[in-house]
Amino acid sequence: MEDIQPKKGIYFPSLNGIRIISCYIVVVFHINQLKGVFGYEKLNLSVLGPGNIHLTMFFVMSGFLITYLLIAEKKLKNSINLRKFYIRRILRIWPLYFVMLILGFFILPQYGIFQFPDNNINDYSSFWEMFIAFCLFFPHLHGITYDVNITLSPLWSIGVEEQFYLIWPFIVAYVKRPMKTLLLIVPIFFALRFIDIIISFTGLVVNDHAMDYLHWLSAYFYKFRLGSMAIGGVLAILYINQNMRILKILYHPAAQISAWTFLFCLQAFPSIRPDIFDHEVYSSLFAVIMINLATNPKTLLSFDKPWLRNFGELAYSSYVFHIPLIMVCIYVLGSVFHLDLNSLTGNLLLFLSSMLATYCISYLSYHYFELWFLKLKSKFSIIRTRTH
Repeated sequence: MEDIQPKKGIYFPSLNGIRIISCYIVVVFHINQLKGVFGYEKLNLSVLGPGNIHLTMFFVMSGFLITYLLIAEKKLKNSINLRKFYIRRILRIWPLYFVMLILGFFILPQYGIFQFPDNNINDYSSFWEMFIAFCLFFPHLHGITYDVNITLSPLWSIGVEEQFYLIWPFIVAYVKRPMKTLLLIVPIFFALRFIDIIISFTGLVVNDHAMDYLHWLSAYFYKFRLGSMAIGGVLAILYINQNMRILKILYHPAAQISAWTFLFCLQAFPSIRPDIFDHEVYSSLFAVIMINLATNPKTLLSFDKPWLRNFGELAYSSYVFHIPLIMVCIYVLGSVFHLDLNSLTGNLLLFLSSMLATYCISYLSYHYFELWFLKLKSKFSIIRTRTH
């Protein structure tokens, strides 16, 4: 049985490294996308794979960590203190989330550099509906039901995780065998996606309203990514129960090499990427990679370096703030200094300055804002964790 509460606290190597690497790959993609929005030529970054796929790693990791901590608490205390769980989540997520909400809805739109050629937040007929959706942690409805506010676009994934946190602790607390629930979730999501695809291609539903509702439901569940978090949860249960029959397979060098090779091939060769169930395929690969990086002493690769551990602490604020910072860099370099952002020099300066600005703001955010809430959060911890 895994030691549920080591004296120094639970520590999973490489997870901070994975967080920050995945985060900055997303930042690079968004720099490129915003170049296109403002009329500049986009670079060909297809070798890195689809940008949103890298968020899938976050969902797998989130499912793993939350499930592990909940089950560890249940094993240690024979129950789960749901009140303390939600206080911890609120203290970690809400402060930065609502700061960005205020910035994105009320402050940034007042400045011209945050306006888009064909997209002005002040013109939204659904402004208040969208604001309420974000406040209720349904930001992934933006782009499905409402117009897109690009400065807030990263928040959709945070809303998805908050909805997972709303459901999953109760299942772990009150269901005797949560593994069975997790194993049901993935095929249910497969079935929903498959039904939508079949109906779309065959036209089995004649009623337009029914078809619109089905497409909306499919888009909602596609963004929900519960399947990815369920896969992470399955890993956590396997690990905390030390199911060595399966863990030995996942830890085997052949499994590690296969997962990394398959992932590289999917990234390098767009023609072989799955169009259907793509997140489930990537989630499975990320799951094998993550369980080895975080729990296998004989992992073939490691991202457990001091600088990555420290840098990884900035992943949340980097992710939340990077879009408006990229927009500032595009404006300053393109409109103030009149650099050609299609040139090699212009591209280098844009990508480097955007990443540097993101790092600096996230550093300030973490050390002078988030850390206060994190210290308070530790008072409600039952299972101690550490990042170093």
